[in-house]
Amino acid sequence: MFDTLTSSFKSIMNKIRFSDDEKALQRACEELKKTLLKNDVYHKATKHIVQVVQEHTKQAGIGKQSFSAALQHALADILQSSKGYGISFSPTPPSVIVMVGLQGSGKTTSSAKLALYLKQRGKKVLLVACDLHRLAAIEQLNQLAQSIEVDIFTPNLASKPNDAICVAKEARQKAVAGHYDVVIVDSAGRLAIDETLMNELAAVKKAINATECLYVADSLSGQDGIRSAGHFNEKIGIDGVILSKFDSDTKGGIALSIAYQIGIPLKFIGSGEKVADFDVFLPDRIISRLMGAGDIVSLAEKTASVISQDEAK
Repeated sequence: MFDTLTSSFKSIMNKIRFSDDEKALQRACEELKKTLLKNDVYHKATKHIVQVVQEHTKQAGIGKQSFSAALQHALADILQSSKGYGISFSPTPPSVIVMVGLQGSGKTTSSAKLALYLKQRGKKVLLVACDLHRLAAIEQLNQLAQSIEVDIFTPNLASKPNDAICVAKEARQKAVAGHYDVVIVDSAGRLAIDETLMNELAAVKKAINATECLYVADSLSGQDGIRSAGHFNEKIGIDGVILSKFDSDTKGGIALSIAYQIGIPLKFIGSGEKVADFDVFLPDRIISRLMGAGDIVSLAEKTASVISQDEAK
């Protein structure tokens, strides 16, 4: 996803390499600005990055290394959040996580990915099919739950009228009785934001006393996805973002723009069709990839999960 940004950053830094003067820095900053805007980075975030890079490079002495260090600092300034990463668990189980987002963003798949991620870390997880507007979502979540061997609560649509609040409450009761650590609620989505959807999501979140509300953003959605995230945050409040389709051939600006504009942490990234393709969003590692240094720590972790410890060493 970040390939275009990474190659552009390398090109910009190479131009400043042998020209440690103000004009070289100005040209590099102009090119940096164009690169960020072309990659869908919000214009105010772009202005902030360029300003930080310019100031820090001048302070350290104009050169390739100081420019590179300044750019890393500017990216970290946006991507690193004081709110923390991963899941904030409730002191009294179960922790209840409500997944929200527009239809087609990858919300149902991300719910299963998060369930597997938590299961692998020793948590007893209950998935909840709470998208009653799209029956295909219930069946999809059911199949995903079976594939990862995680329990699921589905509404009995034949026996009585159901609404999302009742389903969520019943699921929470089952989780308490069954001593589950985490409940993940796959809520309803729409093709576009409407008041009915927002009211329903707000009511579900309140009724089950959600620990966290995570917004699933499609990496392909660009500025539309950022506007939607802002609307969700304004109406119901979101605690973090999961970026889906992170492996897609798309512009990488959405990650920087969401962090800057909405001011909430990017918590996870979904990077493939397989349920196991899911990672915590760790800014240091993402910045390392953006700067073209790769992400050797994540590579080592992935390797260790599929081969023995001896082979990994």
